[in-house]
Amino acid sequence: MVGVAIEVSAFNTWGQICVGRFLAGAGVGATSGLVPVFQAEASPPALRGLITGSFQLNVTLGYVFASTLDLSCTRLLTLTPLPQYLFGQLLHLRNVQAYR
Repeated sequence: MVGVAIEVSAFNTWGQICVGRFLAGAGVGATSGLVPVFQAEASPPALRGLITGSFQLNVTLGYVFASTLDLSCTRLLTLTPLPQYLFGQLLHLRNVQAYR
């Protein structure tokens, strides 16, 4: 939250935006590494795989939702789809198919 507050308060300074992005990225990275460890330590052995796997599944579903929302908004605002959005969608669809 500190990184986001620094980013939001930046007006015309790239340095402040970079520091905010770094702090926000460090927080997300720490969360991605520490939460599954905590879940594995705190969950009963019979449910350990299900609980830690659900964290990664929810993260991936969040990526897919955000990418789909981004693509939908882009298509509403522009008449021609941009190639970089289509490439991102293909990567997300490949990741979703890997869970089947």
